[in-house]
Amino acid sequence: MACYYLRVEGTNLDNFVYDTNDLSTVRGGGLLMLRLVDQVETFLKNHEHLTPEKISNGASWGLYRIAMETDVQPKTLLDEITRHLNDSQVTCKITKKKGKKEDPIKPWRHATWAVDIISAGDPEKNFPGDREKAQALNRWRQMQSPSLTLLDLKKKKTQVRKDIVCSIDLVRPAQAEKATSVHVSDRRQYGRCQKQEFYKEETGLPDLQEFVNDLNKVTEIQGNSKGEEAVRGLSGKMAVIYMDGNSFGKTQRDHCRTPGDQTQFNNTVIGNHRAFLTDILGAIDKDDPLWLNNGAIRFETLLWGGDEIMLVVPAWQGWQVLARFYQMAKDWSYKNRKLTYGAGLVFCHHKAPIHRVKDLAHNLADLAKAKGKDTGHVAYQILESFDHAGLDLQGFRAGRCPAGVVPDDLILRGDRMWAINTAMLELKEEADLPKRKLHQVVAALYRGDMDQAEQLADKAGFNEKDISAMIDAFGRRPVCWLHILELWDYLGLKEA
Repeated sequence: MACYYLRVEGTNLDNFVYDTNDLSTVRGGGLLMLRLVDQVETFLKNHEHLTPEKISNGASWGLYRIAMETDVQPKTLLDEITRHLNDSQVTCKITKKKGKKEDPIKPWRHATWAVDIISAGDPEKNFPGDREKAQALNRWRQMQSPSLTLLDLKKKKTQVRKDIVCSIDLVRPAQAEKATSVHVSDRRQYGRCQKQEFYKEETGLPDLQEFVNDLNKVTEIQGNSKGEEAVRGLSGKMAVIYMDGNSFGKTQRDHCRTPGDQTQFNNTVIGNHRAFLTDILGAIDKDDPLWLNNGAIRFETLLWGGDEIMLVVPAWQGWQVLARFYQMAKDWSYKNRKLTYGAGLVFCHHKAPIHRVKDLAHNLADLAKAKGKDTGHVAYQILESFDHAGLDLQGFRAGRCPAGVVPDDLILRGDRMWAINTAMLELKEEADLPKRKLHQVVAALYRGDMDQAEQLADKAGFNEKDISAMIDAFGRRPVCWLHILELWDYLGLKEA
């Protein structure tokens, strides 16, 4: 039997995952990309002429070593995989109407992907080169292929209304019997029916409650408990958290020299991420109104796999969730090399365009990673109303810095986030400091009057004892005051 490496990757995520603001559709696209690799793996395992071995996988890609009988042609195998993905069906059981039978859907036919196969060299000597070659072939195939599927345009006239656009993505033609395109409808169905299964599979928690299905439910405050009253001002606001591994590619190039090394690295990262997700969801009290909305958990996963994670939680939980991630990540390593992460954290209204917020979180994480990769860093941004950072994020952040503060000062160490939250809680409880006084102090900084800022801080009772812990975390006093004002509403909240 001949040995090969087969690599598959879902491509063009902006046209399959992030092309709408509908949460179920976005979730469905992300889960379908994650499951696309599983579909290929299932096909390979069931093929009577192949013996596959999974080496590594990410959010939308997988790498396999396969032993293949000599009478099987590689090109034929690639064609068979394409047909399998296009024809694979799932039945989404989400209807509440008794007796109504759901028709199966073929959701992967709407995706684009690249799949390539190369001859495998000596796994002890040639694996790094083979790994890079397979990835390069995927990239080359992607550049040669359309960036979206045209299935909607191939439908018969009786099945599609070309004069009416989809009510969700506002681009594709709607189906004759629905207001949405078949592309969106299939993804949305999948996103709604598979959400619960995803969390059960990743955490192994047997008694998870249901999860909310839209961002309004993630963020709204309806009750009058003490905990809810404390965060009522944040009702309707969400935190979008994006974490990305620092130099994981270099770690793999330096330390994953064989398929076994690569598999070990992959399992290490997957295990770490699952432990984090299990820790967060497993700690939610079943009667906690700050985590539950009518019994459903306020938690959303937009990206999961490889070294990347993107979550959406209520604004009042965002800092603590990311702080807990960094608490756990401090002990993560592979072959005595620390595994660190850069993160972007965006606080914004739940109606903000999700694709724009997603891009902002990515860009913030890039700034955090540029600050230093030996220790994980976090860059956060608070967006009021529908304003956004535009194309020049660094310039946008510089414009918000008063005299004596530079954008780099706004990037924090991830391992200090929990201490910052604790210090903010103590400050609010002990200092009795009105928020309007903070506005006056920071306004003086924006005027370039450091002396007046100091005087106003002293008059407000903002003494060294009150902010000593903050200065340790944030740095110089001007930077500290700016951070405290920016984060005043989002930090220092007691756990319900």
